[in-house]
Amino acid sequence: MRLRLLVVFAVALLTAACATATKSSSAGGNSGDRNVLTTAQIDASGLPNAFELVSRLRRAWLRNDPVTGGPVTVYMDDREIGGAEKLREIPAVTIAELRLVRNEEAIMRWSPSIKGSVIVVVPRR
Repeated sequence: MRLRLLVVFAVALLTAACATATKSSSAGGNSGDRNVLTTAQIDASGLPNAFELVSRLRRAWLRNDPVTGGPVTVYMDDREIGGAEKLREIPAVTIAELRLVRNEEAIMRWSPSIKGSVIVVVPRR
């Protein structure tokens, strides 16, 4: 009898945990990755441009790189388009995804001359 009660309790606990995990990961399109803003998050925000999205939803992205102290650079279509202020010129409705790439990865991906993190703008196609 005790074993049966223990099994029922374990199944109930696992079911509740799975339901909670599914609900939290699908709510608002949040993937749980603090280095990404998804289309669902961008659309749900109602914000006008990329700068407002980042400053309100991922403010830390705009700070100088925590390791190098270098400023943020913005890339779109694998090309540098400017600094953080350039985000003001990109309407939110044109963005599929925003992604933060830390300095170490940015250096390997684009150029050893990058001094800070990179915000990658992925446009909607």
